[in-house]
Amino acid sequence: MKKLGLGKRVLACAASAATLLTGTTALSGLTTLGSMAASAASYDNYAKLLQYSMYFYDGNMCGSDVGSASQFDWRDNCHGSDEVDGGFHDAGDHVKFGLPAGYTASTLGWGYYEFKDSYDALGQTAHLQALTDRFCDFFKASTKLSGDTVTSFCYQVGVGQADHDVWCSPESQNDQSLRTAYWTSDDASDIAAEYAAALAVNYINFGNAEDLKYAKALYNYSIKTNKANCPEAENFYRSYDYYDDQAWAAGWLYLATKDSTYSSFLDKFMNDTNAGKSGQSGCKWGVYSTMCWNNVSLGAAILQSEITGDAMDWAKVTTYLNGKCTSESTYYCESDWGSARYNTALQMAALATTKYSAKSGMDYSSWCKAQMGMILGNNPKNVNFVVGMDSNSAKYPHHRAASGYQSFDEMKGRTDYSSNGHTLVGALVGGPADSNFTYTDSVNDYQANEVALDYNAGLVGAAAGLYSIYKTGSVDSSIEGVSGSIVTTTKATTITTKATTTTTNKPVTTTTTQATTKRNITTTTIATAAPSGGKTANITTGTQVGTDGDKQMYAEFAPNGAKTATLYYKVKTSDTNSSGAFGTWTGSWVQEDFEVTVGANGECKVSYNIPSNVGATVKAMVFYPDASSVEIEKVVLDESSTPVTTTVATSGNTSGGGKNANITTGTQTGTAGDKQLYAEFAPNGAKTATLYYTISTKDTNSSGAFGTWTGSWEQTDFEVSVGANGQCKATYNIPSNVGQTVKAMVFYPDASSVKIDKVVLDEGSSSNPTTNATTTKHNPTTTATTAAASGDDKTANITTGTQTGTAGDKQLYAEFAPNGAKSATLYYTISTKDTNSSGAFGTWTGSWEQTDFEVNVGSNGQCTADYVIPSNVGQTVKAMVFYPDASSVKIDKVVLHYGNVTPGTTTAKPSSGGKYTKDINKAIVYDELPAGDKMLGWKWSDLGVPAGEKVTKVEINLSTSKKQIGKWQGAFGSSTSVAPDYWTQSEDMEQTISGKTGSIVWDVDSATSAIIQTQYGGELKFGVWWIDCNKFTIDSITVYTDAYNGSGQITTTVSTTKATTNKTTASTTTTTKKTTTATNGPKPSVKASLYGDVNLDGRVDITDAVLLNKKVAGVVILNDQQYANADCCTDDGVGQADSTVLLQFLVSIVRTLPAEG
Repeated sequence: MKKLGLGKRVLACAASAATLLTGTTALSGLTTLGSMAASAASYDNYAKLLQYSMYFYDGNMCGSDVGSASQFDWRDNCHGSDEVDGGFHDAGDHVKFGLPAGYTASTLGWGYYEFKDSYDALGQTAHLQALTDRFCDFFKASTKLSGDTVTSFCYQVGVGQADHDVWCSPESQNDQSLRTAYWTSDDASDIAAEYAAALAVNYINFGNAEDLKYAKALYNYSIKTNKANCPEAENFYRSYDYYDDQAWAAGWLYLATKDSTYSSFLDKFMNDTNAGKSGQSGCKWGVYSTMCWNNVSLGAAILQSEITGDAMDWAKVTTYLNGKCTSESTYYCESDWGSARYNTALQMAALATTKYSAKSGMDYSSWCKAQMGMILGNNPKNVNFVVGMDSNSAKYPHHRAASGYQSFDEMKGRTDYSSNGHTLVGALVGGPADSNFTYTDSVNDYQANEVALDYNAGLVGAAAGLYSIYKTGSVDSSIEGVSGSIVTTTKATTITTKATTTTTNKPVTTTTTQATTKRNITTTTIATAAPSGGKTANITTGTQVGTDGDKQMYAEFAPNGAKTATLYYKVKTSDTNSSGAFGTWTGSWVQEDFEVTVGANGECKVSYNIPSNVGATVKAMVFYPDASSVEIEKVVLDESSTPVTTTVATSGNTSGGGKNANITTGTQTGTAGDKQLYAEFAPNGAKTATLYYTISTKDTNSSGAFGTWTGSWEQTDFEVSVGANGQCKATYNIPSNVGQTVKAMVFYPDASSVKIDKVVLDEGSSSNPTTNATTTKHNPTTTATTAAASGDDKTANITTGTQTGTAGDKQLYAEFAPNGAKSATLYYTISTKDTNSSGAFGTWTGSWEQTDFEVNVGSNGQCTADYVIPSNVGQTVKAMVFYPDASSVKIDKVVLHYGNVTPGTTTAKPSSGGKYTKDINKAIVYDELPAGDKMLGWKWSDLGVPAGEKVTKVEINLSTSKKQIGKWQGAFGSSTSVAPDYWTQSEDMEQTISGKTGSIVWDVDSATSAIIQTQYGGELKFGVWWIDCNKFTIDSITVYTDAYNGSGQITTTVSTTKATTNKTTASTTTTTKKTTTATNGPKPSVKASLYGDVNLDGRVDITDAVLLNKKVAGVVILNDQQYANADCCTDDGVGQADSTVLLQFLVSIVRTLPAEG
């Protein structure tokens, strides 16, 4: 049963701290969760953040004592029969994984070690110690010793996948088959080292001698075993290496014992390279990863720097941080999965470095403050990503214990928690998928709303670090779900805080009207279903642009024979009314508008009588408020047969000046791989349609097409002149046999440079428009299909996107017109290690017909799935991949088969002979290129380069409207498979093109070709240091590989030059390439242009030191100019002394170059 134990001890310590700080324990200014309001003050309430962020661990406790140990009154004893009792569940599941637990405990300990005063001042030390002691007690219970030697240890409790397949509270999970304990006596060196690090820092912090004993034993076991192959955890926590974990543990053991054996190991790691399990570990060339469960090199480097105090050690840390801690206005997003975890862990590392700014030379506090502000709600979504901390906090983390659901079926299709759910106070959710704050607060979104032990580890330390600097905020005296009373600690009078001004905005009544059209509004009484019973529809949600440019949220669903549909949604504004519409295509667009009163907590509900002639789908749209303030929860079909009445406004006829079409905008991929923006609309009996759009480039012409399905695809291409401010207008005569919808597509410029404003129906008479248009009819395939392997096969024109499945999973799909084909083959690639993948093909034939598939995953993650197209196929087919989820899937193509193709025997399209040309058509303004590197990039896979082929040559094909392209200076670069940088860059190049068109060529040498990474998102980079024509267009890129047989080979003139290249005046394209000279002898005759500028980028920084270190190690060869600039020491030649002097210069030990060694 639940008892009050630890909670009272922590409260007593909090009260004591309050007395020390203020001389009083008065409970003044109490703030309860229910009355919180988001304000600017929340963005820097670091005291409250530190307090709250630790409670998450109370929610994740496991064991036979949880009832008394956890401070949450809704948690109780669980998994009491585990072979190793105690510890913590890993995330929203119930497995106790060793690697993230060890990382978490050591990082929590690190935060206290660095910022102890913050915990003490706020009365949070006892809580922190209770948590780290619990971790360490579990680690010790997991370790069997013989004397001081580890004979075996338990690195995991719980069966990973089997546990994840069950959704219930931990208290109700009684299936012991899910609770296997995994032991080893010769593996898991990484986990043993993390346990050792946690135990060592806990000994330093709180002095338990037993912790140190086990830390030493586990460390010795780790460095003796040197293995990290744990198949039970492989699909969840696959370790990169063990070497970094060992160095992390060695650092803490040295600080605990002052035994130089440990500091020597750490020093070896910091000066090692290409070592460890991966063959890529060691920090000789610098730190290369943010702090996380899979790599603790950054933490180890900071410990090394603290121990030695050496400026060159600190330079490795600050060089990495300087590359990450760049913008105070842009959210640092390391990954689309768990971005907030990486962000806060980097803050923790940066704040530890700031603490030692006298030696590190850097202060990152302002950057950390800005980033934490974004985490706490200072972002476009106004979301605080720490649960329970504020009224705008994320509410529905993906967590079994807190959700209140006892099965997947219960939570199917839900975004919120059950009525039995709880607030998981202090949990840091995964957060935004990008710097634009793409995020959904849903219990079923296991990416955006995942929570885990390692997520909060950096957050706790960062909160303490920020409080140590700014001293802002106060702890709460009452927290939802926490037993007992908590004392509010007010600020000491010696602490100066900024005044907080709270502005209360009065509710604003907004009237939404059509700005450009007249609408006759009639009132209709609609009989709709009352709320009982019914079936939840499978919905696809998205946003569309209304006629006034507003963003509207919609849910589309198949009616499936139902008579009524009820839409449930929630608005996040303070409005009292909300409006929208239901619409369906019945041969013309039939729409019923609605307006509803907003209920408690922003909840809205509106019902719709489905017409007997309903189309294949119904679209439920919310017009006001806009999409950013609306969350669609569900659509329920046939909730009841008892009608209720709802008053809705429906559209009448238009009069005068045309009518704005209701459009759905999106992007599609053209046959050349280009991104095209489109607007799709129902013609509604109109005779003409006029597309209005705006481009942001400086082009004078733009092109596109209108298309419709009339039994075959009929497309009318257009080209228009660009008007003032980039405005474009194209008109289309709608054919009498028009299909259900028309698609208006802009081919050029690409989608990123186009904004579709509106489509107006019947703007004027149906006389021929002035648009320069060409109409083509295609039977049986569309103009966008291109030839595939044979005359009987064609590659379909596909529109790809993501949809949400019934279980809340994200699914990638490709939609295409069957165009009379007999069968279709879907080609896609997955990035996980799964051996099977599943999905389905579906089409609307009057009802939804779906054919599921499961396929074996081939080499490099490639998958193919075949589909026999039914004779009654609808206008489109949707190919959907259900597993893995959308983030791990890339759809390559869909091939249509017109001959007698037997599904399952389809062969892949043959190689393009090693020559791949991709139309880019990207307009470039040199002055607008990224200031940092002046480089443009494309994924090799997007350029068509297949896995397994080696790149031998790249041609960038340019054009300009100026007299000539002129001189280009720059370089090429690429991702590589080689550590530590995973990057290569050519020597600087120069080329002159005297005409308006030409090609810049990179002839890739064999050594570089061998390491270019064309898979896994590897990129080609094209650098433009200078070009005479400020404006130019990259028309296309051609890549040659080792599979190229030479047929049709383009002959280019190549001249090899020194650092100063010769200008060419011929009209042909001339490529110049620098020579490299292998020399370690006397200085060349070339004089230094800038001492220390080894990479010739015009500045001296750590990248020069890294390149010089590689030269000294014999990894690279410098050309004459680089060699001259690298001679930083006044002796002869270039060697270790020059490397040392350059590093000393970078940390201001040496003030000028060259200097004496």
